[in-house]
Order: sequence, then structure tokens, then C-alpha cells
Amino acid sequence: MDALCRVRVPGRARQVFDFIIRKTYGYSKKSDCISLSQFVLGTGLKKPHILDAEKILLSMNMIHVTEKGNRISKSYEINKHYMAWKSLPKKVTLPKKVTGVTEKGNNSLPKKVPTKANNTKTNITKTKILSASGDAVREKEDFYLTKKKRKLTGKRLETFRLFWDVFAYKKGMAEAADAWIEIPVLTDKIVQKIVEAAKKEAKNRPDLVAQGRTPKMAQGWLSGKRWEDEDGDSDASSVRKEFNLD
Repeated sequence: MDALCRVRVPGRARQVFDFIIRKTYGYSKKSDCISLSQFVLGTGLKKPHILDAEKILLSMNMIHVTEKGNRISKSYEINKHYMAWKSLPKKVTLPKKVTGVTEKGNNSLPKKVPTKANNTKTNITKTKILSASGDAVREKEDFYLTKKKRKLTGKRLETFRLFWDVFAYKKGMAEAADAWIEIPVLTDKIVQKIVEAAKKEAKNRPDLVAQGRTPKMAQGWLSGKRWEDEDGDSDASSVRKEFNLD
């Protein structure tokens, strides 16, 4: 904390840094595998902002990131050798004329003052968006390869990561990813229902083990549409209460 007081960390980067501290030192761990969906839930930031913050922290040598082979998540670790941390350059001070106009709230502002930092940012953006010929190109798409060698991408991948985190039974991930692809319709409402049911499954799992029963793995749980059992249990409970059958 003393070292952090001496280093200027941009707002979003500091949020991500604090979340990594929480997920590692907060649970007495040196490192932890953290998915983008966890960062989104933990910080409230959007994925592009989280990725930008990660690049800043890496450039400042404040964290170590190890990418796993399946690309579903990365391992994050705080660089405890804080003497090696690098401060970002100080903010560019605008000329008085520009500052004065901004403070007065005039409708028309002078043109943006060109700075070295601004020019660098523009060049980086063009490199990402344009190819050598000037044609638009797509950035490399994030994916997860399932057991059946199918690529889980986009919204499906994002929601699967969320489910996998809350289900919290880290066995048969590749098979579970195939089961996730085979769910025909995944609206936000259905995903929310699955996630809530998965949380209950994770909460009840220790009791099942204590009773000598084998917990359901994610693939079987998804293939059996066990999240739909929640409605059935709720209805049955209502009937029991209504007719005093408990």
C-alpha cells in the first residue's frame, strides 16, 4: 500500500489491480485464474476497458499474466517487487488559453492541442484497424475449443465462462462447453436462470458429498436441463404448503 501511494495508476487500471489483489491475496493465494466475466462482475467495467487496463498494468510492471493453453482464462499475479514498478509519465499540462476556455464553459473550444501522447495513441489505433493495404481487418477472435473440436466464441463463450465460474465444479470443462453449444436458445433470461440454478447446485454440493452421493458434472447437468428443475421444485413446494403435506 505504501508503494501504491507513490505510483500514479489510471482509474480503470487501479480498479483491475485492486480486483486482482482481492482474488489473490484476499484468498491467501499468490496467483489466480481470472476470466474476463469475473473482471466485468467485479469491477463493473466493460471488456475492452479491462483489456486496456491489463496492458497498462503490464507496461508498468505491476502484474504478471500467464495465458493458459485453452485460452479460457489467464493467471494473474501481483509483482510484489514494487521497486520494479514503473510510473506512467505525468499528464500533459494544457496551455492557459485552453484551460481558461474549458473552465468558462464556452460552447466553442480551440482545436485539441497535439501532444506526443495523442499522436502515439492514434498510430496504435490505426495499426489495430487497418491492414497494410488500408483495408479493414478483424482482431483475433477469442475462442475455446470444446471436446468435439468446436469453437465456442462471442456471446456463447462469454455466458459459458459466467456459468463455469458459478457452477464451481472444475471437471469436464471441454465436455461442458459442447453441452453449452447444444442449448438451442440462450436468451439473457435463460442464461440468468441457468446461472442462478448453478449457484444453488454449487451451494448444495458439499451436502451431497457428505451424504456419499456423487455430484453432477457440468456436462450432465446441462444436458439434463437441470436448471428447469428449479420451477418444478418451486411448484411442488407450493402444493405441499397449500395442502399441508410437509
